[in-house]
Amino acid sequence: GLSFLDASENLLDLAPFGILPRLKDLKLACNNITTVSRISGFENLQTLDLSYNKLALSSVQALDFLPNLRELDLCGNDLRMLPIDMYRFGSLEKLLLENNKIADNNVFPILCSMPNLREVSLAYNFLSEIAWECCAEGYFRALEGMDLAYNYISDEQQVSPLCYLPRINKVILYGNP
Repeated sequence: GLSFLDASENLLDLAPFGILPRLKDLKLACNNITTVSRISGFENLQTLDLSYNKLALSSVQALDFLPNLRELDLCGNDLRMLPIDMYRFGSLEKLLLENNKIADNNVFPILCSMPNLREVSLAYNFLSEIAWECCAEGYFRALEGMDLAYNYISDEQQVSPLCYLPRINKVILYGNP
């Protein structure tokens, strides 16, 4: 059965693709999607690209029911924040949030509660610092890499808490003041 589908640059919704039982990788970039309602299927979906749509915060949270989702691309959705309950994305390992409008550093306390997050990209946002609490024991347990290129970080003290994470091995900071 069909396991990969790229339906980018159309005006398609996410829901109809739930009928494809073996679908593992779905790309729906640039489809003008604003809402994701309660949808069914997608038991095997591991990678979902919803970049350059116009997703509402509630629609991002609605994706947490995807049981095997490992990678989620939300780049370019004009998001200003993430839903508070991102910890419900139990299988998610990679989250791409580049080119959004996230200026609230409280995005880090939300991200650090995600149990299996290994890689996150927050490049091209408006972030300036990571609080120590986010890097305390038990948080960001699996995090290996964070991309913070082109944000508003003005000195290394503002990201130094990352150094204390048990698995971190890559932090990208170019393009910051």
